[in-house]
Amino acid sequence: MNIKGLIEDVLTSLGENKPIDEIASKGGIIARGLKNKDFQTWVDNEFFNGYINIEESKIPGYRKTTIVGVEANFSRYIPTGIETYKDFSLSELLPHRWAEARADKQSK
Repeated sequence: MNIKGLIEDVLTSLGENKPIDEIASKGGIIARGLKNKDFQTWVDNEFFNGYINIEESKIPGYRKTTIVGVEANFSRYIPTGIETYKDFSLSELLPHRWAEARADKQSK
């Protein structure tokens, strides 16, 4: 595996605005080839898994959001039907908080 060539290819692809999924896949190969666990974890979280079930302190600041005073009605499709939330703060509906919001809704 030619890691240096892959890195050069990623840089070229970034400069040519190629699709991010193509670049991310190469980033994953590079991280695994370098055996760099931190880089591998970052690539996986950024491009493949998201920051689900990750300790809050380990989520990069640029991935954190602050929503102040916004409430909304929200519906989303799930395999068992439509789930509706009323008067929920949007911060409760961020993907890593859906399970918490659903549990709160069911307990009411």
